[in-house]
Amino acid sequence: MDDNNTLIANYLQTELDWDKEEPKSLYKPIAYAMGQNGKRIRPNLLLLITQVLGGDRAGALDAAVAFEMLHNFTLIHDDIMDNAELRRGEETVAKQWGTNVAILAGDTLFAKATEIMLKYRHKQLVSLMTLFLKTTVKICEGQQMDLDFETQTNVTVERYLKMIEYKTGVLFGACAKAGSVLGSAGPRVQKYLYDFGVHLGVAFQIQDDLLDVYGDPEKFGKPIGGDIKANKKTYPYIYACDLADKNQKKILRQTFASPLIEPDERFTIIKEIYDELDIKTKILKICDKYFEAAIYMLEKSNIGLTAHTIICDFVDTIRLRKF
Repeated sequence: MDDNNTLIANYLQTELDWDKEEPKSLYKPIAYAMGQNGKRIRPNLLLLITQVLGGDRAGALDAAVAFEMLHNFTLIHDDIMDNAELRRGEETVAKQWGTNVAILAGDTLFAKATEIMLKYRHKQLVSLMTLFLKTTVKICEGQQMDLDFETQTNVTVERYLKMIEYKTGVLFGACAKAGSVLGSAGPRVQKYLYDFGVHLGVAFQIQDDLLDVYGDPEKFGKPIGGDIKANKKTYPYIYACDLADKNQKKILRQTFASPLIEPDERFTIIKEIYDELDIKTKILKICDKYFEAAIYMLEKSNIGLTAHTIICDFVDTIRLRKF
C-alpha cells in the first residue's frame, strides 16, 4: 500500500495543488482534510484490483483519487451531523473552520471528484460515472438511515446491517468494481468483485464499531467510546440489546437515553454490560463471517491464483487491525 499511497500523494500535490487555488479560506480546509493520516484503503483497493487484472495503474489514478475525494466529502459532512471534534486524531474541518466552511469544502470536493471522473472516455466514462453517482446516492441513503436511528428506540440488527452496507459497504464495492472496469474485466467479474467489496466494507465497519469500544486510541485515531458518549447506536449496542436479559436491556436503554448521565459515565455503564455479554468475542466472530463472505465472492470471480493471493493479503491488512 505504501507505493500506491505515494502515487496518490504525488497526484494530490501535482494535479490538485490546493495551495494555488482561491479563495484560500475554502481550499485550505480541503487540503487539510485530504492530507490527514488516513490509510486510503478504498483508493488502494481500486488501484490494486486494476493492477492485478492487468490494467494500467497510472490510468486508474484519476478514479482512485476521485473516490477518495468522495469518501472525504462524506466524512466532512458526517462529522458536521455528528458534531464530531476529532477525525483521524486531528480536529475535524467543522471544528477548526466552522460548519459553513465545512459544508462548502465537502460540496467542492464532490464537484471536483466528479470533474476528475469526466476525464475518462467512452464506455469507461459511462460505467464509472454511473457507478460513482449511484454510490453517492446509496451513501446518502445510508447516512439518512443512520440519522433516523437516533430517534428510534428499536433498531434491529438487520436494519443496522443494511445501513452500514449503504453507508460504508457500497463505497468499498464501488472501488473494487471500478478497478475491475479499468482492468478490462467482464460483467461477471465486475459483479463478484463488487460484492466482494461490499462484504469487505461491512466487515470493516463492524470492526470499526467494535474498535470504538475496545480499540487503542492512538491506533484508532480518535477517543474510545465516542459513539456511546454521543448516543450513537452502533452494532455492539444493537447486538447487546438483542442478547441482553430484561434487566440488562433496561439498563442499556435507560442509560443510553438519559440526558442526566454524563458521557464518560454512560460509556462505563454500557461497556460493563458489553463485557457481561462478551460482546467483543461474539462480534469478532460475526466480523470474521463477513470477511469470509468477501473472500468467497473473490473466489467466485475466478480472477486467477496470483491475483487472488495478492488481494487476500490486502484483506488481511484490514482483518488484522489491532484492538
